[in-house]
Amino acid sequence: MAGQSSSASTATNIMLAVYEKKTTSLDLYRPLRNYISMFFSEREAQNLEDDLQTVKQYRSDLERQPDPSPTSRRDLLQKYFKALCLIETRFPISPDNDHINTVTFVWYDAFKQKQKASQQNIHLEKAAVLFNLGAVYSQIGLSFDRATVEGRKQAIHAFIAAAGSFAFLRDNAATKASMGTSTTVDLSVECVGMLERLMLAQAQECVFENTIAKGSTPGVCAKISRQYLGVEFAWKFLRGNLRGLVITEKFVNLADLSWIDDEFVISGMARDVVLCFYLEMWLPLSWEYNMYGFLVVGLYYEEALAALSVASLKDHFDKGWIAHVQLKASLFYAEACYRYSLELHEKEEIAEEIARLKSGSSMLSEVKKSSRGAAAQLLDAISKLEANINRNLDRAVKENDRVYLMRVPSPSSLPPLPAFSMVKIMPMNEVLDASKEKMFASLVPDSSAKALSRYTEMVDDIIRTQAEKLQQGSELTRVRLKEMDLPDSILSLEGNFMLPTNLKEDVEAVQISGGPAGLAAELQQLMDLRRVNHELLVQTEELLQKEATEDAQFRSQFGTRWTRPQSSTLTKNLQDRLNRFAANLKQASDSDARIERSVRDHSALMSILDRRPGLLGINNVPVVIYANGCIHALNVIESALPTLARPIMSLDANEDAIVGALKQSLRQLETLGAQRAGLEDMLKEMKRKDDVLPKLMTSTGSYDDLFRKEIAKYDPIREDIAQNIEAQEHLLLQIQAQNEEFSAVFNLEDYKASREKCYKQIQAAIAKYREIKENINEGLKFYVTLQDAITNIKQQCSDFVMTRNIQCREMIEDVQRQMAGLSFQDRKNSGSYSYPAVNQPHQRSSSQPPSDPQNVPHPRSQTSYYQPPEQSTVPAYAHPPSPYTTSQQPPPYHIPAPGAPYPPPQAQHPTSQEYGQPAYPGWRGPYYNAQQPGSLPRPPYTIPGPYPPHQGYYKQ
Repeated sequence: MAGQSSSASTATNIMLAVYEKKTTSLDLYRPLRNYISMFFSEREAQNLEDDLQTVKQYRSDLERQPDPSPTSRRDLLQKYFKALCLIETRFPISPDNDHINTVTFVWYDAFKQKQKASQQNIHLEKAAVLFNLGAVYSQIGLSFDRATVEGRKQAIHAFIAAAGSFAFLRDNAATKASMGTSTTVDLSVECVGMLERLMLAQAQECVFENTIAKGSTPGVCAKISRQYLGVEFAWKFLRGNLRGLVITEKFVNLADLSWIDDEFVISGMARDVVLCFYLEMWLPLSWEYNMYGFLVVGLYYEEALAALSVASLKDHFDKGWIAHVQLKASLFYAEACYRYSLELHEKEEIAEEIARLKSGSSMLSEVKKSSRGAAAQLLDAISKLEANINRNLDRAVKENDRVYLMRVPSPSSLPPLPAFSMVKIMPMNEVLDASKEKMFASLVPDSSAKALSRYTEMVDDIIRTQAEKLQQGSELTRVRLKEMDLPDSILSLEGNFMLPTNLKEDVEAVQISGGPAGLAAELQQLMDLRRVNHELLVQTEELLQKEATEDAQFRSQFGTRWTRPQSSTLTKNLQDRLNRFAANLKQASDSDARIERSVRDHSALMSILDRRPGLLGINNVPVVIYANGCIHALNVIESALPTLARPIMSLDANEDAIVGALKQSLRQLETLGAQRAGLEDMLKEMKRKDDVLPKLMTSTGSYDDLFRKEIAKYDPIREDIAQNIEAQEHLLLQIQAQNEEFSAVFNLEDYKASREKCYKQIQAAIAKYREIKENINEGLKFYVTLQDAITNIKQQCSDFVMTRNIQCREMIEDVQRQMAGLSFQDRKNSGSYSYPAVNQPHQRSSSQPPSDPQNVPHPRSQTSYYQPPEQSTVPAYAHPPSPYTTSQQPPPYHIPAPGAPYPPPQAQHPTSQEYGQPAYPGWRGPYYNAQQPGSLPRPPYTIPGPYPPHQGYYKQ
């Protein structure tokens, strides 16, 4: 089982490699596919065809070895092991009936190939693959040319990776594989543990092969150690030369490790510890470096030899293996004694030197007795080392006998030589982690789904709890600062204060809608609308009056021959409606006057609203900064507010210190708030990236252990949140004390009282402005609605007058014919005439003579000349039902309650009168009518909204 390195530059470079385990052919494709089809679906089996083929190919390559190179085998074994981890959590392989019971894994022992293990569980397969991975790494390490520095570096990497593979097998798979009915010794915990120590021993040996090849001597090391190095230079030197090397017990020779690169990570010591070891241990102990290194190699070999000596392994391995390990252990122990004796000789500690040399010599003499089966190079190395030790021992004994005459201690009484390890097993958890693999990702067993749901609930609970703490911390800060009137009081002192946000928004809304200065233009618009309505009303009355005057003239002229009805009997309803319009127009004029008086009376109160919210600068000069950086003075509303001034007299003149300390605390509080925002974002990001399902699918242990490990990653941010909340609480207490001192020095209570008084004045001005604005807009709506109604009735009056004029001309013709002597019979033959109603087409009756002249009706007995038309409903005034009817007419000069120039709307009730109507279309009360839903104002005026689009400024 042993192999020889490619170079034999030294006599001790013989190392061991492990052969792979052998297996039999096995088809995993068909059993896995049948299981998917049976317990999931045929469609799922088709979708996972590529993954099944990949597993089949992995197993086939493992059996046939199409590419026998160690590196290709290494990659194949790593991929196949990850696939086995994914298979284990999704496909139950066991003799049970409802499991995959047609798969049997068979593997042969690597050291006794006639022995084999056969099991129906995947644990044997995983353990065998891990064993072969360690064996391949050992073969890779043995394949490098260790006569070169680069070859030794690569060999070190390979051997510590082999040790890591065997350690991973021991900790994760060996015990499970040994629980089957059929097992092999090579997969036992004892065997893989022995192989792990053997690989570490060979990695450590490679390190010191390099040391010997560079020719480092104890004298050189001592010379370097006696040079003075400052702390900063020492750290740079360490960082540049160690580059991650592991140091577990003693410091090391810096010069001899400068060749190790950044990838050789076997370190575990923090900077401070390294410096401590450097300053306290390296300087006095650097000369022990070579001796310590050789000793630790021997210790690893001794541990491997102890493992080989147990009953289960003693007869399982070839005698050549046991002899090799035993010789290496003794050789490196004797080498350490030899090198340590050289240092003792320089210090003239002859007695201990003699004892150390005797210990090494006796060790070599004893091991040569059991060297059967060992390599010849090893025996030669032992013989050479023994000769050197005996030569130095004879010299030391003679010097002691002649010069020093010191008592030589017994070798057994000597303290053990100190040792440290410069190598460490490579962790294989990340190399063999299958959680990121996508194979069989769509297959989620029920147990994994339930575990994921449970884990998600745990994470959600953590996120929710921590987010609530952050939000409560921010809310507490806001409330506490508001109670202390911070930072407004500080801004007021510096002249940078502004209105409260809600008040500032209300003022800005007033100014956007025109402000008090814009009320005059709206009042003028009211007067213009009132004038237009009055003119329309007068024109309509003049139409009816003119027609009535003409009718009276003809009636006077023709006397009894003028037989049509009088105008007053036909226009009574129209006149009543016009009278009501006139009365309500008069009442509207009175309300307009009240609005004008209200504007005049409260102009001083509302004048502050014409100032723009801005910023007060130095010496309370109102300024505004534009985008181009220019500063312009403004008439800002803040200039009307009271200011917080410094005390006129001060005893200790510590105002600046008080203000500075308070401002500094507020800045710290703001920093804590920004940290909370960042912590909340980190929580959300961690939850978004927390995908534990792949790990659940590859986990073969307890879910609780996995959950504890995964939840632990939230511990640092939970600790940060707790520290942030605690720091904020202490800071708020500090700010409270500082604010009390600030309030006392600057008389803050009086300032607050005057400021609140000013705020209330502004609020009162806003309320009055809104009231006036609403009244004006109600009036505008009323006048536009009234204009539509008057225009409508004017059209009806025009139609009435036109019809009466046509009737008048025809009656004049009849009268003229009578006066010319035409007989009644002629009139009868010509047909009687019926005057049409208003808006009806003018028609004459048939010219056929009636059969009975006595049935000719008298002109006075016929129907009225004018029948009022059915009143149509104007769509813009759909409510109330009959826009021109009402059962009750309020007094035309009703005076509304003070402060409410626009009375509340009153219910409308339709009547049977043909021309009955409320005082105005869409009547709401004795004053203005609100615009009905769906109606649109007509020209010439449009109605602006009382305020800009609602943006949260006003409460409904």
